Amino acid sequence: GSITIVKTVVGQVPPAEWVYTGDLGEFRLPAAGGTSEPFTGLVADDYTITETAKPGYVPSVTCDSGETGVGSVTVNLQPGENVTCTFTNTAQPGSITIVKTVVGQVPPAEWAYTGDLGAFTLPAAGGSQRFDNLAAGVYIVEEDVVFGYEAAVVCDSGETGQGGVNIDLQPGEAVTCTF
Repeated sequence: GSITIVKTVVGQVPPAEWVYTGDLGEFRLPAAGGTSEPFTGLVADDYTITETAKPGYVPSVTCDSGETGVGSVTVNLQPGENVTCTFTNTAQPGSITIVKTVVGQVPPAEWAYTGDLGAFTLPAAGGSQRFDNLAAGVYIVEEDVVFGYEAAVVCDSGETGQGGVNIDLQPGEAVTCTF
C-alpha cells in the first residue's frame, strides 16, 4: 500500500516549510503547500503522521480512508490500499491595539490617526482602541501632527517609529503599539 500527504494553507503562507514526523520518518513540504511523493511499499499496519505546529495556524487533517485528526493522524492501512491525507492549516486573524499616552499638558483636541486601520481618534488625555479580526500583513498607522508635541511610537512586536509605524502582523498575533 501507500500513503501520500497533501499540504494546504488557508491565508498567509508562513516563512518556513512544514515538518512532519512519525512512522513514515521525518519529511518536509513547502510553506505554501504541496504534495509529498507517495510512501510506497507499505505493509498493512497503523501509521501515525504528525505535523509540527506553527503559532497562529489552526491545523486539521483528513484522509480519504476516513481517518481525521488535528495536528496528527493514524492511518489504518489495509493490504494494497492507497491513502491520501490532507493537512490543512488556517491562518488565524490577529489584532492591533493603538494606545495613546500624553506626557505633559493635554492638548485641546483629540488625537487623530489614519492608515490601513482607517481614520479614528483617541481622547486628548489618552486612551486606546483595539482592531480585531485582522488578516496577517503590514498595517501602516500614522498619527496626525499636533503642534508642540513630539510623537514616538513603540510596538510590543518590535516595530518603532516617529509619528507613524509599519506593523508586520503575523497570523494570530496580538500587537499593542503605544504612541
